[in-house]
Amino acid sequence: MKRILVLITVLTAVLVTMVAALFAGEKPACQASAEECLKQLNAKMATVGWLGIEYEKTGEGRAAVARVVPGSPAAAAGFQPGDMLVAVNGVELGDANKEALAKIKKAMGPGSEVTYTVLRQGAKKEIRATLVPLPDEVKKQKINEHMAKEHGIKPPAAN
Repeated sequence: MKRILVLITVLTAVLVTMVAALFAGEKPACQASAEECLKQLNAKMATVGWLGIEYEKTGEGRAAVARVVPGSPAAAAGFQPGDMLVAVNGVELGDANKEALAKIKKAMGPGSEVTYTVLRQGAKKEIRATLVPLPDEVKKQKINEHMAKEHGIKPPAAN
């Protein structure tokens, strides 16, 4: 009987934690085995287009370009640090357009041409960029971060 009560208590705590995470907008932890997760991540990342910017989110649901990766599609298209990302393919960034933005993001694979609207020195400017596959080093970094966070697997130390 004590074992059943302990089990019920533990399951209740897990359920409460998961529900709280969902209401807080967090994704639940990865439920796949490490091997299956790695396979899924590799498959997913093969469909993701890469622009080559690092950004910081702002309070308005927008993002400011912090860094443009040299040699990236963003560099070729003319992005600059300080550009404020305002819209993607004509859809304004922000919480009000989450569904439309998710649909656009899902379609942004390698080879996709994307039009970004940025604010630069107070003026709106449209920048077109053609996305490329994720570079190996970016893919490796994202996979390592996920595997460490979700599965407790640290990448091997560099030699």
